[in-house]
Amino acid sequence: MGIGLCQGMLPLVAYNFASGNWKRMRAVIRLARGTGLMIAACSIVLYEIFAVQFIRLFISDAQTVEMASRFLRIRVLATPLMFLSFFTVYLFQAFGKGKISLFLGMTRWLVFNIPMLFILNGIFGMYGIVWSQVTADTLTVLLSFYVYRRFGPKGKGR
Repeated sequence: MGIGLCQGMLPLVAYNFASGNWKRMRAVIRLARGTGLMIAACSIVLYEIFAVQFIRLFISDAQTVEMASRFLRIRVLATPLMFLSFFTVYLFQAFGKGKISLFLGMTRWLVFNIPMLFILNGIFGMYGIVWSQVTADTLTVLLSFYVYRRFGPKGKGR
């Protein structure tokens, strides 16, 4: 849902950015960001409460259900972070800054996600693999915020 929201936001932000309608552009950005974070928060609540029931739809072994529900509860914590990562990538596309968008997208996987899989697996085992997504997306969001502050649009009260 987050990627779909970003895809819907992109042309609206791009049009208003290109036309200089900063007020409307900022309103679209705020609405899309708020909606995406609200959906992510609802996902966290639902998966935290109903993790066991969701897993039981696919698996019946009690030990596997217990382990998978713990994995799901950890994994869902990355949802708002993943949304913010994609959101920033799409914003830079809307601003016509494809190189920055590509940089952020590739950095997410090549610099943060893949290395975190190996590092956290080595330190914490299989739970490290689950936490790698949350860790990598936290680092990506921090980088994205920095890049947005540095290279985002500078006009009309940003």
